[in-house]
Amino acid sequence: MMKNKGDGMKEIYNLVDKLCNDLREEHLKQFPSLKDYHWNYEVGRKYLKVIQNNEFQRSVWGFINLKEFTTKKGVDFKVGDVLMAAGWKTPALNKPRGNILEGYEIFGSRKYGPDYLI
Repeated sequence: MMKNKGDGMKEIYNLVDKLCNDLREEHLKQFPSLKDYHWNYEVGRKYLKVIQNNEFQRSVWGFINLKEFTTKKGVDFKVGDVLMAAGWKTPALNKPRGNILEGYEIFGSRKYGPDYLI
């Protein structure tokens, strides 16, 4: 578990940096000539927003949860949960798609965003 808040946030930032690098590597495997794509993140109060950028547009890849909470519908969210985007400013809060602290690998369609629910 996290010893103090600063260490936990540093770990999350390092893992999200790795996620952004993994997204870029996976993109370049499929599209080696499209080198102007990159990923970064913005830090908010509750979430980190992972953003895909190129010279023409920006889009939200997904969100990383920063605080534990339970929704009114009873869905529990932990620190590090990977959330699909419902819009530019809002994650989908129906269910986490994985947890970055427990290992979240980029493969297949995950390079376009967190997994859909089936």
